[in-house]
Amino acid sequence: MNDPEQPETRYLFLYKIVGGLRQRLRFTLDTSMTIISEETCGEDGMLLTEKPHEEDTLPLSTGDAAQVQLLKSRGYEFRIKNGKVYIDSSPESEQMVAKFFIPDTPCMFPGCEELRKSYLEERQAMAGEGASCRVSSLQRKYRSVIMDMLRQNIRTPTVS
Repeated sequence: MNDPEQPETRYLFLYKIVGGLRQRLRFTLDTSMTIISEETCGEDGMLLTEKPHEEDTLPLSTGDAAQVQLLKSRGYEFRIKNGKVYIDSSPESEQMVAKFFIPDTPCMFPGCEELRKSYLEERQAMAGEGASCRVSSLQRKYRSVIMDMLRQNIRTPTVS
């Protein structure tokens, strides 16, 4: 006897590798957990009536998926094609952060010269084994400081 509060069908969402990309699938199951149908869907669970859009597929590797999440969180405009991420534009703040770490580049925000001097002194002190990991940690630290300074001093529009 069927429970009237329990739906007749259930859905199971899984990913499948199609052409080197992870594609989301929706399996329709009956009450005995038998697969009735398999359909391609977007991340929102809605069925796709056409070939999946690039934003509905994720790169196969975990590293690429992490890159996509990072780019989204930082406001980059990008597209995914054939399993590769192509950046179309980046926010001005991200461009300023990147230029900060290039010593011969002119400073682009108030307080940059003093901050860069401090960064270079700390980096110089990191010579030796494992220095690249420590430098990455130092860059993350300074990136956070720079972003706080930029939020206080400028707006961050997207620049192509």
